[in-house]
Amino acid sequence: MIAIRDIILRTDPVRAQETGAAVISRFQSEPETLVLPVLDESKRPIGVVERDSFLLAMAAQYGYSLYSRRPISMIMDRSPLIVEAETDLLTFASATIAYRSTSRLENFLVVDDGCYVGVGTPFRLLSALVGQLQHRAHHDGLTDLPNRVSFESRLQDALKRAGPAEAQAALLWLDLDDFKRVNDTMGHPAGDALLIAVSKRLRESIRPIDIAARMGGDEFAVLLSGGTAEVAAAVAERIIAAVALPVDADGQTIRVSASVGIGLAPQNGTDFQALTKAADVALYDAKAQGKGRFRFYESGMAKPPPINPPLEVGA
Repeated sequence: MIAIRDIILRTDPVRAQETGAAVISRFQSEPETLVLPVLDESKRPIGVVERDSFLLAMAAQYGYSLYSRRPISMIMDRSPLIVEAETDLLTFASATIAYRSTSRLENFLVVDDGCYVGVGTPFRLLSALVGQLQHRAHHDGLTDLPNRVSFESRLQDALKRAGPAEAQAALLWLDLDDFKRVNDTMGHPAGDALLIAVSKRLRESIRPIDIAARMGGDEFAVLLSGGTAEVAAAVAERIIAAVALPVDADGQTIRVSASVGIGLAPQNGTDFQALTKAADVALYDAKAQGKGRFRFYESGMAKPPPINPPLEVGA
């Protein structure tokens, strides 16, 4: 989650008793500053001074002589938009769009327990929103791992480069043995805690150049760049050992194992469908061999049965 605190400018404020002359000097020395928060003695915002409107007021006839020696509180905007620092970015954006649908979004002040911490700008808000939406489109909402769409794209790119031994890739396809039992006996919150813990352990079990993704449910995939059989076997053993460690979920201890199927490129496939099919067949074989282990794809391995086998006519 991105909070408003993450996108603010740390702009030094001015005090309500400061004069117009002091503020105009501040704007002249800081040409990039577009808005100045005005605080009271308790460091709580009571208004803002917008650069453009302030300079226009000071440039107007008698403007400088009228305001230069008077407190800035006389010409500040007394009703700035104020937002709590921990407000979720998307929540704030949707509420602001609905509230200010007929006017442009102005700069806003950010507070923590009522005290000023920074300034938010429409540009920073929009940039962060675009980044967060792009991230959400390519990452799993629970674990923050890349999702199936993102992983497929990256795997396709890796397969285009696969060739000689030094440019191989390995696909590890894994799921958690008896995960349904966890959900059924301990509840879905425990299942979610387990998936989050497993995702963290996957990240820790691979190299920075490799990719771990959640494909859905309790199914995960790992792409190893330059993944020779030796590298793939070592990573699979590391993942199986990491997953087997106990997970604490709100006082409940969860223990599961992981089964892993491995497909190698280009030996077992040079496109996404072929390689994932090989890894899935190897995963099924690993489970058939007793779970909590890994298997490489081999020609002649039995294919997994369909999830919903067709009914026999006349049965």
